[in-house]
Amino acid sequence: MLLTELTVEDKAWLKRIGKKQLKFPKRISLLVGPNGSGKSSTLALIQKLIDQKEKGKGLRGSQKCETYFLDTERTFRERKGYLDDNPMLQLAMRKISHGEAMSVYWQSIKRQKNPAVFLIDEPETGADHWCLMDLVKTIVESEHQFIISTHSPLLWFIKDADLIVFGNDPEYPKSCMDDLQLAFG
Repeated sequence: MLLTELTVEDKAWLKRIGKKQLKFPKRISLLVGPNGSGKSSTLALIQKLIDQKEKGKGLRGSQKCETYFLDTERTFRERKGYLDDNPMLQLAMRKISHGEAMSVYWQSIKRQKNPAVFLIDEPETGADHWCLMDLVKTIVESEHQFIISTHSPLLWFIKDADLIVFGNDPEYPKSCMDDLQLAFG
């Protein structure tokens, strides 16, 4: 399903995430905040609820579709998707660097024809500028829904993206941009 809302009912998850309810009003949602603020935990909870098919238990959506989870920090451990179904792509991924493998994955997103939700955890990990730009182009050019946890200001500026701020500082993105301006003049 295309996701529109997450309601956290479990107290243990609520403690990890720190938010009772999240809405995903746009096709692109960026989860931003400091380390330990619940961004990755939110993606893990969404994936858990989808895997357990607990519809009506915390997730609301508008349309049935495939969901793909990419945890880049743990190097392409997908629960569903192209890598599982494509032995040639699996072989190619073993022979190239982590960053190059990410670019291959972004290209595979472009080939996905049916509506899909992509949950991506910190795509900037191990990615150079060009790899991240490949992701930005993929996001902008596709019709899929993306929910991404990120520390990358480059991704924060994707047109029409919804920034969902985690942690105690609602001005976190502005503070980071102020720090960048201080560092680079």
